[in-house]
Amino acid sequence: MTISVISENTGATYTGVLDTTLYEFDPTSPFYNTATQMEVSSKTVGDRGHVILEFTGLSNISSSDTVSAVDLELNVITGTSSQGISIYELLTVPTYGQASWNNRLTATAWTTAGALNSTDANTTPLETQTEAGNTTPLNFTSTNLKNLVQTKVTAGAVLRLLICRSNDVAYDSSGVVFHSSEGTDTLRPKLTVTHTAGGPTSYYLSDTVEM
Repeated sequence: MTISVISENTGATYTGVLDTTLYEFDPTSPFYNTATQMEVSSKTVGDRGHVILEFTGLSNISSSDTVSAVDLELNVITGTSSQGISIYELLTVPTYGQASWNNRLTATAWTTAGALNSTDANTTPLETQTEAGNTTPLNFTSTNLKNLVQTKVTAGAVLRLLICRSNDVAYDSSGVVFHSSEGTDTLRPKLTVTHTAGGPTSYYLSDTVEM
C-alpha cells in the first residue's frame, strides 16, 4: 500500500495542482497565479465566487493501481459557519491564466457563466461539507470522490473539480476563503491518495487431467 500526496506544499509526493477563482463581479478577468486565496461565495446577486481546481500530478500514479481511499484537504482562511461547500466534477477543460466567470479560455465561453451547468460540470455533487466558521480544514473523503479518482488514475487523466456553495443562490453575504496553490506553504490544497499496486491475476493450474 502506498500513500501519495499531490500538492504544491513542500514535501509532497508529487506536485501538479492548478486553481483559480471565477468571480462573478469581475466576469472577464482571470485570477490564476495572482492570488494566494480561493473564494467560494454567494454574497449578493451578481457577486458569487466559484473555484476550479485540478490535479495534474495524479498521472504519476500507475494506471494499474487500485485506489482505496482519498482525502481532498482545503485549508480555510476565513468563513461563515454553517455554509455547505460542494465539490463537482468539472467536465470541460479550462485554460488557467485565461479562465474567468464568463470564459473557460479566451473568447470561448462556459456553457453557462460560472461553469455550474450540466455541460461544463456534473451537477450532482461528489460531496458536500459544512464550514464550521473557523480555520478548521475541510476534508472531502467520499466514496464518490474515491471512485472518480480511480477512474482518472486508470485513464491516466487529470482530476478537475468545480467548488461552489451548496446553495449557490443563497445571496447571504457569506463565503469561505481557502489557501490556494500559491498560498502559504503547508496549507495549500492537497489530495492524498491511498493506493495499491496492481498486476496480472494469478491462476493455479492443476496437474490433474480430466478425461
